[in-house]
Amino acid sequence: MADKGRFGRLASEAVVITASILLAFALDAWWERSQERGQGLEVRAALATEFDAVERELRRARDVHERRISAAQNLIRLAETGAELPAADSLAALMEAARTPTTIDPPGTVLDGAISTGALAFIEGDSVGALLAGWTGMVEDHRKTEDNVRSSAFEILLPWLAERGRAAPRT
Repeated sequence: MADKGRFGRLASEAVVITASILLAFALDAWWERSQERGQGLEVRAALATEFDAVERELRRARDVHERRISAAQNLIRLAETGAELPAADSLAALMEAARTPTTIDPPGTVLDGAISTGALAFIEGDSVGALLAGWTGMVEDHRKTEDNVRSSAFEILLPWLAERGRAAPRT
């Protein structure tokens, strides 16, 4: 009978120890999820602030880009209509506006840090993290497209000017 009581005591101690370990694991997991949620909120808030600055920079770049497009369209209109070329200084201004690349330098310190440290994982939703990680590449793709279009346009415009006896203005 003494063995039965001793076995019961050992069994209850084993149950208490096992329950304590499981409770500790559950508390640790809960605490870790709580910490990750907090980090996710911090990363989201920092990214929101950074993206406000990015939006301002992209709007500025868009406005500059639209002026460059307008200048290029004016040059193309001149070429298509065969109109008389404007004065050299006006032509130089159009060429400069069309030739100069649009500079885009959006802030990305928070995003770069979140990517390099893996903090994007704390943002719920895999697709959001993937989009955030890839958006700077999209900006670079648009920049390259603009460079290619500008180069192609000038491959057409420069010979057209030469045919009319006008050297391309120095810009």
